Amino acid sequence: MSKFFLLLIITLAINSCKDKEQRKSYNRLAKQITPSGKFIIYDYLRSSGAFGSDISGREVFAIGEEFVEGKGQKINGQIAEWLNNDTVLVYNLNAYSGQPIDTLPTKIEFSKIGDFIVKTLSYKTNHGGGNDYSFDSVWTTENEIAIRFHSNSKKRNTRIFPLGSVRISTNADTIKNIEILERISKSMDFTYLNKDGTTSRGLPSVGTTWFTYTPSKIILKTHLSKKKIFWEE
Repeated sequence: MSKFFLLLIITLAINSCKDKEQRKSYNRLAKQITPSGKFIIYDYLRSSGAFGSDISGREVFAIGEEFVEGKGQKINGQIAEWLNNDTVLVYNLNAYSGQPIDTLPTKIEFSKIGDFIVKTLSYKTNHGGGNDYSFDSVWTTENEIAIRFHSNSKKRNTRIFPLGSVRISTNADTIKNIEILERISKSMDFTYLNKDGTTSRGLPSVGTTWFTYTPSKIILKTHLSKKKIFWEE
């Protein structure tokens, strides 16, 4: 074996050990490769201690750069989807105890991070919730993920979501679960409970919904897109 290949094997082994130790210090550490393949978006969550709140964030590093929390370019908000290969849509969501005036974003901002544009929409939300499903197959295209699941014993449904907001947790080569992070829903049929005990109907509704899909059988991850998805391994 040549010295070059021996050095390469040693380097890969050292980096693998560093990566494993790094993951141990986080409750969640997922990576998303950008469309160009030149940058990685890290999505992390860690506990700040017994009496502190959890710390989460999304930071961008160039391929080959070591992830160090706080040293990357920060994305303020939750990634919603890639509008195209040059622009990612981000939601900056703030829970609001009052009643939103309308369903429009409170602010729209554009910034440049890495080699792509970040379009950030800020919203005040007045409700939210989640849904859990099982699924039996999944596939991806360049821009979307399709998840087929059982809604009842007689019917199969397939839901399609844009890439960007997808987080997939894995165990070796198999999928543990798929999460679709905070999708925005808006309508004009919200019922608001006033302070005097009366209700007001037909009001603006800005809500978030997230989805968790658990496989009903062993499903391999190998055929899915490696880009525009948060992979937690």
